[in-house]
Amino acid sequence: MQLILGPLSRSRGFFSTGLAVLLIALLTLISQVGGVVLWLAYGLGETLAGRYRRSRGLLTMAAFIAVYSVASFLLLPALAPAFGRIALNCFADSRHAYAANSPLYCILNRHYVTPGTKEVLEALSDHMARKHPGTVVSYLDGGFPLPLGIPLLPHLSHNDGRKLDLAFFYKDKTSGKAMPKGGAWFVGYWAFAPAWDLLNTSPGSQRDGALRWRMNWLQWLFADDELDRTRTADMVRFLTQGPASGQVQRLFLEPYLKPVLKLRSPKIGFAGWNAARHDDHLHFQVY
Repeated sequence: MQLILGPLSRSRGFFSTGLAVLLIALLTLISQVGGVVLWLAYGLGETLAGRYRRSRGLLTMAAFIAVYSVASFLLLPALAPAFGRIALNCFADSRHAYAANSPLYCILNRHYVTPGTKEVLEALSDHMARKHPGTVVSYLDGGFPLPLGIPLLPHLSHNDGRKLDLAFFYKDKTSGKAMPKGGAWFVGYWAFAPAWDLLNTSPGSQRDGALRWRMNWLQWLFADDELDRTRTADMVRFLTQGPASGQVQRLFLEPYLKPVLKLRSPKIGFAGWNAARHDDHLHFQVY
C-alpha cells in the first residue's frame, strides 16, 4: 500500500508535500516517466525505512536511481518500438558518427524518434564523416518513448518522433580550428553569440515572441566561437537535397541564415516569431 500511496504514504507537512508534488510534476515534464518513478520511490523508501531503520531520504533517493535506471535503460528501449519509436545511439560508434550532444538527452529519455528519422540521421552522419573527417553530428531533443500526450517542453511540436533538433557546427574564432562535434556546449541550445553579427542585420530580428529567448546573460560562454558556415551549410544541404532528402518534409532555420549559408531549398522554413529560435540549431522532420 505504501508503494501505491507514494509521497502520501505518511503524514507530511504542507511544504514537504507540495515540494514532492512539484518534483513529480517536473520530472514528468522533462523525462516523461521520472514522475511516476519518483512517486513509487517515495513509497518504496518509506517501506524500506520502516523495515531496515535507515534514512528515509537516502533510501528514497537510492530507490529512485535504481528504478529510474531500469526503466530508462532496459524497459523503455524494449517498449518504445511497439509504439513506432526507437532510441538513438547516445554515443558515436564505428558505424555512425552521431551522438547526443550530452548524455542528459538520453538520461531524460528525450532521444526517441521514428525509424525513418533515425535512418535520415544515420545517412547524414555518414555523409558528414566522409566529407569532413572527424566530424560528429550532435542531436538535441527528439521525442519521448511513449505516446502519452505529455509535451516535450518547451517545444511546440516534438510529439510524434518525426522531429529532431541538430546542433550547429562551430570553430574557434581566433585560430579557425573546427570543433569536431556539433554544439558549443553540453546543452547545445542557446549558443546565439556566434551569429550575433548576422542577427543584428536581420530585418525584424527584434520581434521576439514568448519562446524566442535571447539568453544574453549566457553568451559570454561563446564569445570565442564562430559559426562554421561550411559544415553547417553542408548539413542542411544534405537534409534538403541529398539522397535522404525525400524522407525530409521540412526544416526550420532562421530566415537570415539562408542567404548567409547560400541555401535555397523550399523545404527550409521559418518556425515563426512565437516559436523557438533556430540560429543555434536546426529542426527537421520526416514524413
